[in-house]
Amino acid sequence: IRKMPLRWRGGGRPPYGYMPAPMPAEHGGIGWTLVPDPEAVKVIERIVRELLEGKTVSAIAVGLNADQEPSPRDHWAVKNGRKTGGKTGGLKGNRKDAFNWNPAAITRMLRNPSLIGWKMHSGKPVRDAEGNPVMQTEQPIMTREEFDRIGAVLDSRSINNADRSDTDA
Repeated sequence: IRKMPLRWRGGGRPPYGYMPAPMPAEHGGIGWTLVPDPEAVKVIERIVRELLEGKTVSAIAVGLNADQEPSPRDHWAVKNGRKTGGKTGGLKGNRKDAFNWNPAAITRMLRNPSLIGWKMHSGKPVRDAEGNPVMQTEQPIMTREEFDRIGAVLDSRSINNADRSDTDA
């Protein structure tokens, strides 16, 4: 199923911005595919708009939390009629009533190729026999140009900690 174009394996949480839908008859009508989730797409469009207006990712996260916009994890819980929040993980396994947006989650979401419709597995694009990325949807949230533009904005604002010239250690 992983290498089948447009086919979503079902079960689990789809990438933020998408929701499962029955496979259209013109594609065989068997199984599930992903379609844009209108509520999540509005949030993604807001994030992109604010980013391109010059806001920092941290400021965007603060604004989303102030407006009580559900984080990707809580959005899926609300969509399925479940309670928000849950265990935070780690050694203590603390519980939260809701998960907040944070800069790392926003950056990770904006850099995820699933926004341009690519099927992902273990953080890497699934590829067909010719090496081309396999599509998970007919209706990607972004075009490749938009995705690359956002990546360039994020790159221009990131701090490169790789090479330090102030030390010879």
